[in-house]
Amino acid sequence: MESSQPPLSDIFTDEGDFVKQIYGFHYIPHALLIAFTLIIVMATLSRPNSHPDEFMHVRGAHYYQTHSLPAEVCDPETLHTYSVYGASRLNSHEISYYVAGKFARIIELVPLSDYLRFRYFNVLLFMFIVIMAYRSSIFRILSIPILLSPQIWYLFSYFNSEAFAIVSTLVIAHQIFDSNSLLRRTLTMPRSKRFAVAVILCGGLFSLLLLIKKSFYFFPLFLGLCAVALLWRFRINSLQSYFRSRASAILVISVAFYGAWVGANEAMNDFDRSAKIADCREQTAKYIYKPSTPIEDSAPTLYRKQKGLPLSSLFEAGWAGVVLRSAFGYYGYFDAPASPLHYNLVKVLFSGFLAYLFISVLVRGDFARRSFIVIAIITFLALFATALWKSWTRDFQPQGRYYFSLIPIIGSLCFACRGFYSGKILSVFILGLYLLSLHSFLFVGLVEIAKAN
Repeated sequence: MESSQPPLSDIFTDEGDFVKQIYGFHYIPHALLIAFTLIIVMATLSRPNSHPDEFMHVRGAHYYQTHSLPAEVCDPETLHTYSVYGASRLNSHEISYYVAGKFARIIELVPLSDYLRFRYFNVLLFMFIVIMAYRSSIFRILSIPILLSPQIWYLFSYFNSEAFAIVSTLVIAHQIFDSNSLLRRTLTMPRSKRFAVAVILCGGLFSLLLLIKKSFYFFPLFLGLCAVALLWRFRINSLQSYFRSRASAILVISVAFYGAWVGANEAMNDFDRSAKIADCREQTAKYIYKPSTPIEDSAPTLYRKQKGLPLSSLFEAGWAGVVLRSAFGYYGYFDAPASPLHYNLVKVLFSGFLAYLFISVLVRGDFARRSFIVIAIITFLALFATALWKSWTRDFQPQGRYYFSLIPIIGSLCFACRGFYSGKILSVFILGLYLLSLHSFLFVGLVEIAKAN
């Protein structure tokens, strides 16, 4: 039966109202704090480049420690940042490397190795999550997915761009849901100089949705589809004109920030960046990864579809198993897995978590919440289909971290759908997965990872 309560009345709420509906989630910041201590230990004790592609991430960010403009493709000064694939993190549009580089510049007088400066950038990002979880009941609920997998904690213990993307998307979700956030106040405050500054700040923040790792683009896709569903249900014309104009201004400024960064990258490459990237890949990639290499001579992981291998060959090669393991505790260069029992328990608990959340809302929820669940399922399927297609047609890369755009999506569902599920029942699944995560990180990750001398 549809709720008699207007569907929008408690999707977006203030902190005070929400505290009354907290459903026993007070343990979340404490659990995050424990994870934070383990992250510090892993970041400090583990050997340089003992984590996936860390040296390539560090080299990319290190460039911006001494430079303020984007790099020219194949600049001799940047050739060490290119991988065996002929790709460099400097050739992406991700802003995380620039931010991390400037952070390292600020603390360069601190007696730390380069790799530790960048690692501690990610450690501080997780510290921000912990602080926000203690300060905000809303952020606390958005952070629920972080407790579900040790692989997420692992990402914050070494330098990579996914950690920045996770924090950015969670902050944006918090801006949307918290009635006291900068975004929500900007949409209602009187026009003034302060208002203009607020619009610029909101525009800059939301530009991050396009300046993070591409696998996280599924989060703005989810947000966009949810917005369309709500606007269709409540009619676009019912929105006040000032709200539409302010939201449009923030959108325009977001696109302007994104355009400025992309434009700077293009200008550094004479507006022929794509062609230069292709030429550079040909020059720097190993033979089996070069675009010009005949398909039959290319690396076994490349172009499986073009080589005549069926889609089913991915599963025969263990695609699903590797994705599961590398999403829920697979350390180092995929050389430190947990036990089969661990992953079997994860499958049961994580499936139960999603099934309980989804079914509860679909059965008990109103139009808005049911729409969110349906849109989330569509987004999940689109993400998995995209990853599967790329593994088949381009490069066989069954890595669980490619699916972490689900973190802000699941967190948003947990918040927006509160009241239509039991927090106590959901906590059974959350705490079960959290305890498995603690065991995995402590007795597999920290024990098996190569240690610094």
